[in-house]
Amino acid sequence: QLWGLSVTADDKIILTGFFTSESSPGEPNFLAIQYNGGESSLPITYKNFTATQKNGFIQLNWQTSSEINNSYFAVERSNTGTTFNELARIGSSSNGGTANYTYTDKLAQDGDNYYRLKQVDKDGKSSYSKTISIQFTRNVNIKIQPNPVKDKLTVNGLAAGENKTLLITDMAGNILKKINTATSQQEINVQQLLPGSYILIVKSKAGLSQVKFVKQ
Repeated sequence: QLWGLSVTADDKIILTGFFTSESSPGEPNFLAIQYNGGESSLPITYKNFTATQKNGFIQLNWQTSSEINNSYFAVERSNTGTTFNELARIGSSSNGGTANYTYTDKLAQDGDNYYRLKQVDKDGKSSYSKTISIQFTRNVNIKIQPNPVKDKLTVNGLAAGENKTLLITDMAGNILKKINTATSQQEINVQQLLPGSYILIVKSKAGLSQVKFVKQ
């Protein structure tokens, strides 16, 4: 009996060979068995997964050296390390080699933030990465009033004489209003905003500060 073992470009294992059977003695039969992988197959091989605080946000970076049948990554966050919520979905960009990914969490909470990646195959199967954590601290010098607000929001605690950019975003991070100022106090008309929760972001030389407010 002659047997051969080969691995295809898409990581499938093919076993081939000849055998004889009692029903046809002396006549060789060809057998090919293809193994497509099972539960023990690893669809993703991670090289790293990190979280860093950058410009007032948390930036996640991960790198894969191998992806098999991968559809997307779901980025999940928890403030307790036990119950996770999905933040975003990042589609696979692997072409068979090393792939790099990044995601910026603009709504991280003060204190400990836990992150993990849920990898989802094209056939719906999923697996999880390791869980990483980072402690996040905002610049708390910025004060706003009133909060909740109806018409005009007053921002105090700004560095006088320094150019700053004030941004108002919704809870998904979409920029709705932008103001440039060099004063220590700034009044912002928010009358046009729909009722709900928003984020005020102050960009300065010192970095970024964030304050959540509610529009009535």
